[in-house]
Amino acid sequence: MPHVKQLGRRVCVAIVAATLSVSPAVSQQLQLTAGQVQQIALAALQQGDARVAAQAANALLVRDPQNAGALILRTEAALLAEDFTGAVDFGSRAHWNAATANQRFSAARLVAFAHVEQENYTRSQAWLRLARQDAPNDQAREAVARDFRAVRSRNPLSVNLRFGITPSTNVNNGSSSETTDLFDLGLPFVLNGDARALSGWEASASANLRYRAHTNETSATFLDLGFSGRTYWLTENAKDQAGEGVTGGDFSNATLSLGATHRFLLSPDMQPTSATLSFGQSWYGGDANARFVTASASQSWKLSDVDTILLSGFAQKQTSLEDSDPVMTYNLQTVWARDLADYGNLAVSFAVRDSQSNNRDADYDSARVGINYDFPEPLFGVQIGTTFSYEARDFETSRFSPLFGRDETIKSASVRAVFTDIEYLGFQPVVNIERTVQESSIDLFDREFTNFGFDITSSF
Repeated sequence: MPHVKQLGRRVCVAIVAATLSVSPAVSQQLQLTAGQVQQIALAALQQGDARVAAQAANALLVRDPQNAGALILRTEAALLAEDFTGAVDFGSRAHWNAATANQRFSAARLVAFAHVEQENYTRSQAWLRLARQDAPNDQAREAVARDFRAVRSRNPLSVNLRFGITPSTNVNNGSSSETTDLFDLGLPFVLNGDARALSGWEASASANLRYRAHTNETSATFLDLGFSGRTYWLTENAKDQAGEGVTGGDFSNATLSLGATHRFLLSPDMQPTSATLSFGQSWYGGDANARFVTASASQSWKLSDVDTILLSGFAQKQTSLEDSDPVMTYNLQTVWARDLADYGNLAVSFAVRDSQSNNRDADYDSARVGINYDFPEPLFGVQIGTTFSYEARDFETSRFSPLFGRDETIKSASVRAVFTDIEYLGFQPVVNIERTVQESSIDLFDREFTNFGFDITSSF
C-alpha cells in the first residue's frame, strides 16, 4: 500500500540519520550494506531531505571515491541543498568516472542544470552537448535539444565557431586564361604563372561572438566581434607554375570586425527591424590591407503563413592602406521566401550594387539574381540545399581598356549536404561543393573556381 511504503522510507531515513549522527562506537554496531545506504539516499532525495541524502552519499564515497553512482547521488543532494558549486564538482567527477553512457548522460544534465542556476549559460550549453552525445533514446535527445534552446535564449553571449578545409582550383583568385589583350592594343600578353589560377588546399576558420548588452519588450542591443581567416597550400603543379619564392601563405587573408546591432519594433504588428554599424580591418599575405566601416539595416514582412519578404541594404567605405583610393559601396537586396510544406523551401533574391571609386577597376554597377532551394526531408540521411546565382557587372572604363571599358558575368552554383545521421556532441558534418565562373571582356579577369569543402553545423 502507498502509505506503508511511504512510512518505510521515513523509517529508513530516520535510521540513517541517527546512524550517521551518533558516536563512532555506537555506529559500529549498525552494519548497512552499500545497497542499503544507496536506497536510504534515494529515499531521502524523494522526501527532499538533502542533509541525509548527502550523508548517505558521502558514506558511499568514503568506501569508493570514484563510484559514479554515489557521485550522482551526491550531485542531486547538492542541487537539493542549492549548493550549485558543489553540484558542478560532484557531477563533473561522476561524468568522468562513469562506467556507462546512462551515467554520463545523467551526470552531464545535472551539471548543466547547476551551471544554469549560477547563470553560467555557456558552460551549461557545453555540458548539454555532452549529455546529447550519451542520450539513451530519441526522446531524451530531443529533451536535451529543448533544454539547449532554452539556455541559449537566456544566454547573453552567443559563440559561433566554424572551420573547414577544402581543395580549390584557384587559391590566388588568378585568371583562367594564359594570355590577355591589354590597353586595347590587340596584342596578346602572356600572364605570369602566379597571375594565373593556382590549385591548392584552403584551410579556413571563423569565430563570431555576440553579447546581448540590453533588452526590453520592444528592443535589444548586441555587441559583435568577428574574426575570419584563410590560408593555403599549393599543389606541386601550382608550385612549378608559380615559380620560386611563391607560397600559399602569400595569398592568405584575414578579417577582424567589431560592431553593434540594434533590433527594435517600429510597430507592434511588424517584424523586428535590425540596424548594424561595424568597423573592421583586413590583412592579405600577412600584411594589413584595408580598413572599412559598414552601416546596414534589414526589415522583414510576413506576407502570409508561408510567404516572407526581406529587404536589406548596406553602405560601406573601404580605405586601402596601400593607396589613397577609397571605395564606397551601396547594396540593396530583397529576398522572397516561401515554405512549400512537403515540397521544401524556396527563396528568390534580387540585388543591385553601386561601387564608387577613383580606381576605375573598382568602380562599377551590378545586378544579381539568386535562387535557393532546400529539400523538405533528408535523402538517405543527407539534408540537401542548393543555390544558383547570376550577376552582371558593368565597368564604364578600365585602366586595362580605357576605350571600351569592361563587362563581366559571374555564375555560381553550390550544393550543401548535411549528414543528419552522423552526429557528435550535437554537431553534424557538412559537405559544400561550389562552382563559380567569371567571364570578362578582359581575359585578365576571367576566373574559375571549384571548391569542395568540409564543415560542421549544430543540429539544434
